[in-house]
Amino acid sequence: MDYVSQLVKNGIRTKIIGNQIHYYETVGSTMDEVHGLAKAGCLEGLIVIAENQIAGRGRTGRNWMSEPGNLLFSVLLKPSVDYISVLQPMIAICVAKGISSATNVKVDLKWPNDLMVESNKIGGILLESSVRDNILEYVVAGIGLNLKLSEKPSNENYDISDLNTFSDNAVNRSELLKEILENLDSYYSRINDPSPIFEEWKNLLGIVGSHIRFNSGEEKHEGEVIYIDENGSLGLKETSGQVKEFMTGDILEVYE
Repeated sequence: MDYVSQLVKNGIRTKIIGNQIHYYETVGSTMDEVHGLAKAGCLEGLIVIAENQIAGRGRTGRNWMSEPGNLLFSVLLKPSVDYISVLQPMIAICVAKGISSATNVKVDLKWPNDLMVESNKIGGILLESSVRDNILEYVVAGIGLNLKLSEKPSNENYDISDLNTFSDNAVNRSELLKEILENLDSYYSRINDPSPIFEEWKNLLGIVGSHIRFNSGEEKHEGEVIYIDENGSLGLKETSGQVKEFMTGDILEVYE
């Protein structure tokens, strides 16, 4: 029995998330599959899971390479546009808590959307929205977690690893997915009160008041993080004294 069938057999305690689960051996991208199903009229909470994806993507159009045995899924959400900015922080919290519950591995959140263990990236989150006639139709949340990698890819900005490297026991994908989905359902039911979610996320990031070295595209920056606002933007007071705001980028180093 595959891990998704095991999840369905055992059941998940959710009201919205996971009301439909589609599992594929191979897809181009789980996010693309959800986009197609959303346009066909599928309900909020739909999940697409794949064992393999051949055209996965990450932030700023980067390729997301994976192999069998990892956890790749996307979720269809239809929030009010007023709460769209809290989705990524909310999902990051839910994934980190789910990993901790299922594996006892402590996950650190790295702004803006990386999941880290002992300074190694083990996963990421990507959101894509569909807007028609200036009205938000839906959001697709893509989540990729490295559970076991035959080879550790190289990256100039951070090391890449997998959860099995840090877990005392082999990660149970069914249990891990169950924990994440139940967390997500619980937090999503409280999305109309976003301030506590933002505060929890900022506390988990733990970088306000710290100094960082930071790349934004081809530009390099260094300075003190003076705020992260409720849009997820990072305010950086550079060594020159100038304050700049960023929505995305790569933090290379954090120091006091």
